[in-house]
Amino acid sequence: MKKSKKYKYTKQNITPQTRLMDLVKTKFHGQLKVMIDELRRITTIKDETEWWQVKTLHFTRPKSMSNYDPIARFIMQTTQEGNEGLNCSITTFIWYITTQEHSNLNMKYKSAKSLIYNIIHYYEINENGIFL
Repeated sequence: MKKSKKYKYTKQNITPQTRLMDLVKTKFHGQLKVMIDELRRITTIKDETEWWQVKTLHFTRPKSMSNYDPIARFIMQTTQEGNEGLNCSITTFIWYITTQEHSNLNMKYKSAKSLIYNIIHYYEINENGIFL
């Protein structure tokens, strides 16, 4: 019987005060900072807001599919090849990114999850030099 992983954060204990950084293990805070720096170009995160303080992502174009690219690359870096870089499941991380308390993304959680996984799959295929 497969044991389910115990995560520090679940949908039940995430609050509006939960920072993005709280969902990421310390070892991967550098990758999170890179993602947040990339998101600064397409969100209203002010330059003076420290990366570790970010609780909400307010996108300037919430319906744009390009919003999901930095998120997908971050998830790819922190969760593949045996990396367990999140203090929550990938599902919970995507849920957090799409909740009204933490962003203005105009997409349902399941649709965002599918889009992010499709982006990750695209990068995996192209990284291996295989073009379909």
